[in-house]
Amino acid sequence: MFSRSGTTARECAALRWLTKTNVLAPRLYGYGLRNDPLSEVGVAYMLIDELPGRWNSLEASFDDGPFFLKLDDKGDHILVGDGYNITGIIDWTYARIVPTFEAFGPSLLTVNLNDMFNGKAGQSTNDSLMAEAVQSRDKHLGRIASGPDLVRRFSFVLGTATGIPLGLDLEVWRQTRIYQWAGDSRLQDLLRLQDEHSENKEMADDDADVPPELVDYLIASEYATLKFLEPTKIPAPKVFACGVASDPSNRVGVGFIIMEALPGKPFYAHEATPEQRRDVIQQLADILIESSKHPLPLAGSLVMKDGDQIDISAIASNRFVSLNTYGLLNTAIDYITNIIDQHMDLVADGQLCHKYPLEAFLFYRFLRQNIDALINPDIPGQFFLKHVDDNGDHLLVDDEFNTTGIIHWQFARTVPAAEASGPSYVTADLASLYSSNTN
Repeated sequence: MFSRSGTTARECAALRWLTKTNVLAPRLYGYGLRNDPLSEVGVAYMLIDELPGRWNSLEASFDDGPFFLKLDDKGDHILVGDGYNITGIIDWTYARIVPTFEAFGPSLLTVNLNDMFNGKAGQSTNDSLMAEAVQSRDKHLGRIASGPDLVRRFSFVLGTATGIPLGLDLEVWRQTRIYQWAGDSRLQDLLRLQDEHSENKEMADDDADVPPELVDYLIASEYATLKFLEPTKIPAPKVFACGVASDPSNRVGVGFIIMEALPGKPFYAHEATPEQRRDVIQQLADILIESSKHPLPLAGSLVMKDGDQIDISAIASNRFVSLNTYGLLNTAIDYITNIIDQHMDLVADGQLCHKYPLEAFLFYRFLRQNIDALINPDIPGQFFLKHVDDNGDHLLVDDEFNTTGIIHWQFARTVPAAEASGPSYVTADLASLYSSNTN
């Protein structure tokens, strides 16, 4: 087994120590470091057993120990046989010695990913099963296993790990803590930095890695999109003027859009009750029906032509892959094929899926070969406006969860009906989406 020199020695030490325990870890027979002049291999390596199987309230009294060995706990470190009996535990590279509550508390192996990504605190069903199993063998450790999941959330870099209760007014919390920790020099440096860049913060966040010519196109396209939406019943802000950085007559010097400020706050599904989520989705269905009443003949993005005429031009990037405009496209097959080809080009060039480039390329090549099976029966010659950032926070809602507006239209494009009105990130189950579950 080849490894990285910087971590080989640590993993070897962990494996040596584990030989004194009953943990099913590989036995270590020898190793070498990359910079060792006595090693003729030339790279860092370890000689270890090949194991059978396949992948598959904090207490202050703990502060002074004892401490226990812990490793990466997502689940693929566990090898199991065909009968799902554990045959070994591997990948001890990043093993470390941690306090009791981290070693035996809720882990990523038993987490509910959907709750985790939505900021919902508490134990999952699998957490409870693990706690019951540990409790039946060791009551002391069982009490720790059934404790809060703060360490897991802290390790996963989610804000709820700090103990901030859900539903808290974060702006009040923010101002209170700024006052409370005013003596922290690092905080003061951060506040000064934010003040220096406050006027251009939004532009810096959104456009720092986007070519200037594409920034201009996105601004012009968003302005045209909002103009297109004005006579419809879709609750988008009204626009009054725009300018691009490359226009010599733009005396502002940067790209801008002057638009209406809409009331409401961004919709976050995890902050809503099931009934409130259902109400928002029903309102979104009405918006999709309204959008279906305004078909367009090509797949592309909207621009202004001759000053006040709305036209269709190249697609204003797709944000997640290409940093260039592309299109116009006449059919749903052309549209999907173009997207697949972009992914294949970037995979082949090493810019996308760099860990598994061959598998990714073959996957997209397979999709391209079977493109006809991917295309749902559609409306020939008709495309519909699609909001690209459809994960929910583009929707503004009031305190009763009535939709008051839809914002952030800069990457909008016209797409086939199956994409415009099909399943979106607003209604997606994130746990299933990030897993291999396709049900």
